[in-house]
Amino acid sequence: MKKFTGVLLAFVFVLSMFFPFIGGNSASAAAISNDGFIVSDPKVVKETVYEDLAVNKNGTTRSLSAKESREIQNLVKKEYFKNQKKNTIYTKKGQYNSNNKGMTAKAKQPVSFVRVAHEIVYDGNKGTITISSRIDEMTGPKPVVIWTGAKLYRSYDQYGKYRLVDKFDTDWRGSELKVGKKASKTYNNKTTHFYQSHHKTTVGWNGAGTRTNEGVTEEVLVNKKTVAYPEIYNGHNKTTMWQPTEADIKVVPKDKRTKRDTNLKQKYRKWYIKQYGDPGWGPTWPGIEAHHELPLEYGGTNSMSNVFPLTADLHRKTVSPWWRSY
Repeated sequence: MKKFTGVLLAFVFVLSMFFPFIGGNSASAAAISNDGFIVSDPKVVKETVYEDLAVNKNGTTRSLSAKESREIQNLVKKEYFKNQKKNTIYTKKGQYNSNNKGMTAKAKQPVSFVRVAHEIVYDGNKGTITISSRIDEMTGPKPVVIWTGAKLYRSYDQYGKYRLVDKFDTDWRGSELKVGKKASKTYNNKTTHFYQSHHKTTVGWNGAGTRTNEGVTEEVLVNKKTVAYPEIYNGHNKTTMWQPTEADIKVVPKDKRTKRDTNLKQKYRKWYIKQYGDPGWGPTWPGIEAHHELPLEYGGTNSMSNVFPLTADLHRKTVSPWWRSY
């Protein structure tokens, strides 16, 4: 995934002394991942992306190019998406782009600039998903009107067709045109799906035309309790725990499942050390458990490629509970 904004959509947990996590997605211990996203609460995941529009010195309304956005924000990767069908959109691996930094003092500013922040919040405590749009910055003469809104889509497949489940559209004029103005919509979730939002903004200045800027957020897998699937990074062998790409994996009948191997941890420890070297987690890895990335209940096996080491606390209180609500 390309770099995106705000506060991460996945989780990375600090596995106590066992896993020296490096900066990135975070969670219970607010660790920072390679992607630069932070999660202070593993049950409340937020993602913010921005849309920048401006008027140049000739009074021409335009969406900022990726180059101009980088000059304004210092760090930006931005793409513009053509209009999608009203009730369905299609997601492909690697298509997500966003804009994640504010303007810098050295930035070359246009005559008039508007930034709208679009946020999506997955709240596992309330079982809700909230999409919102907010005027984040304005410089120069105010526009006459801002139209903005967002649509929430869901899918059983991470990369495929997403169907519309909720939306809002609003326009702000006159005294409403101020930093902090916000509109939102909350969706009550009760199913396991991948979700993403499609957002749009159109700004019109006096004496100039209008232009629409659109984008989509990264797809996020949540279970029936609206808890996002945890992203866990092992700093020793530099691997990330596998994430399902389907939200409707079928349960395998008990008589057809692979039987649990009671010696799996011992076998995996020997295999792991041979593959990656001794991680220094103790002679018998006390406090570490062998996690089936795809649970046996859903067709997983005891293959070493299906095992990921987790602390007992993380395994029992975070990962396994997520699957119980799958």
